[in-house]
Amino acid sequence: MTTNQEWRQEALCAQTDPEVFFPEKGKPTGPALRVCAGCPVRAACLADALARRDTTFGVLGGTTPRQRRKLLRDEQTRVTQAAQLAVVGAEGPVSTCWAGTDVPEPGAFRPRPCPPVGAVGGLPEAGAA
Repeated sequence: MTTNQEWRQEALCAQTDPEVFFPEKGKPTGPALRVCAGCPVRAACLADALARRDTTFGVLGGTTPRQRRKLLRDEQTRVTQAAQLAVVGAEGPVSTCWAGTDVPEPGAFRPRPCPPVGAVGGLPEAGAA
């Protein structure tokens, strides 16, 4: 896997003592957060940390590990809610049927209603194998 990490060359943290960004537990993170606040690549740094799910140590992209965990939880919550809306819908249960077809490529989503339960090509009736 290759990633574009050129943004790191412009990071202000590269010009700062790394210890500032990895304070001991209970020590202030303010100095690192101040450096990040003026960094031109803060968004790229945060995106990289979230993509790697780096939530254990250090100030990255202007966030603490606790803040990154919350961002990831909030994102998962939004994805889950969106999936539930796709299934339940505003008007009640809605279903998208893939019976007899392969799931399309991303961006080629063409939902169609499922045939009634028990109908040819529809969902099997409850208890049917």
